[in-house]
Formats: sequence, C-alpha cells, structure tokens
Amino acid sequence: MELLDSLIEAIRIYLIPLGAIIRCIFCFIKITYNEDERKVNIKRIFNTLAFLILSEVIFEVLDIVKYYYTY
Repeated sequence: MELLDSLIEAIRIYLIPLGAIIRCIFCFIKITYNEDERKVNIKRIFNTLAFLILSEVIFEVLDIVKYYYTY
C-alpha cells in the first residue's frame, strides 16, 4: 500500500503539473506558427489549466478525507 501511495504522490507532484506545462507550451508554440487556429489553441490551454486545477482540488480533498479517517 505504501508503494501505491508513493506512486500516487509522485504522479500528483511531478507528472500532472509537468504534463500541463508541456501542453500549454506546445499550444503557445502552435499559436505562434498558425494564427488560424488561435481560438482553438487558447481553448485547449484553458482546458489544460482547468484540468490542472481540478486534479489538484481532487487530491486535496482526498488528503482531507484520509486525514479525517486516520485520526
């Protein structure tokens, strides 16, 4: 169980924010090279940031629930 918890923490701390940052950078690069799809890429950036915020909120609620039921 500790291995699973440490894996989830690593994903939460490193992988999800890093993936969101890389996705935003990729969309910004696509905007600079293709102005025709500017609105689409801005929408993708917005959705990526919304996913990042939502995932962080979910993990915080999970931490609160774990804390509540362990003490």
